[in-house]
Amino acid sequence: MKRAVIALVLTVLALAATTAFAQASVDLRADVPIGFSVNGQHYSAGSYELRTVSRGAIRLLNIKTGETGLLRLIIPDQAKLSPPVLRFAVNGKRAWLISFSDGQGTTWQFPVAARDLEASRSEPAKTVIVALK
Repeated sequence: MKRAVIALVLTVLALAATTAFAQASVDLRADVPIGFSVNGQHYSAGSYELRTVSRGAIRLLNIKTGETGLLRLIIPDQAKLSPPVLRFAVNGKRAWLISFSDGQGTTWQFPVAARDLEASRSEPAKTVIVALK
């Protein structure tokens, strides 16, 4: 009897965790008009799909070329509800992805490569926001 109760409790906990993770899943698209980089990896301008892989990572897929990347996310920053967006830093001809907001009040930041940080020190970078669908 005791084993049955423990098994039932573990099953309920596993189901609850699976349901919570499924609700946190993100599947969005963006038309990015500029080439950009994420943590030193370059991506060309185009239509992208973002899909949650785990709590700490998303998959970025160029719909036309099939180019993909697994992006590690930095600790989320809770904020007010707003439309889902990608934020890029643009400095001259260089652009890099700096954050992703899911529209549910959570914003994740991406690691920035040393060369992108150095570029932002020489000249202030502008922020470009791309809406997600």
